[in-house]
Amino acid sequence: MQIGTSTLDTPPSPIKRPKLALFLWERGLRFRDVEAPLGRSYEHIRQVCLPFDDPGRKTPDEALLGRIEAFTQGEVTREDFDPPNADVDAEGATA
Repeated sequence: MQIGTSTLDTPPSPIKRPKLALFLWERGLRFRDVEAPLGRSYEHIRQVCLPFDDPGRKTPDEALLGRIEAFTQGEVTREDFDPPNADVDAEGATA
């Protein structure tokens, strides 16, 4: 497979993001669409939805977590903002 000027033998691994990013994407919502219901700026919401390994990623505070849980009707919860456990291997054993 060729993407741009690179040739890939296998597709790249998925980029892990908080569940809120997927929730918004699946519904065709933009960060600007949820500024008012979440009470935060477009930029803040964008930073909350960045990949877990992005140095610019922000973790939502308690007030924002409450608004996210209410807006998503419990589909996105505070646990969904915890990064995937890098210390667990494919068989589930801790390193």
